[in-house]
Amino acid sequence: MICFGGCATTFTETALPTSAFSGVTVLPYWDDLYYYANTSQGIYYQTSGTAPDQTFTIEYYCSHYLQSTDYYHFEVVFFENQPDIVQFIYYEATDGGASATIGVQGS
Repeated sequence: MICFGGCATTFTETALPTSAFSGVTVLPYWDDLYYYANTSQGIYYQTSGTAPDQTFTIEYYCSHYLQSTDYYHFEVVFFENQPDIVQFIYYEATDGGASATIGVQGS
């Protein structure tokens, strides 16, 4: 999750909206995700383009907690010239998002 206000350490996902977060919160895949040591898993980010048309991308490579063979690869893209738009791109999600909450909360 990406919190632009108060962020909770709640790991049990619920439907949105939830009082677990205050302010704008972006939840590309709220689930029990985990980054295993000695792998290429992690969170990476990049700014592309030139002002006023830049994009900021956060890319996730991870697994599910206690299920190292479940693999997740997805991105969140923010657009400088379209601040009300957030794009989620999913490349791989072993369980198809069966237990995840996905969305944006706040304004």
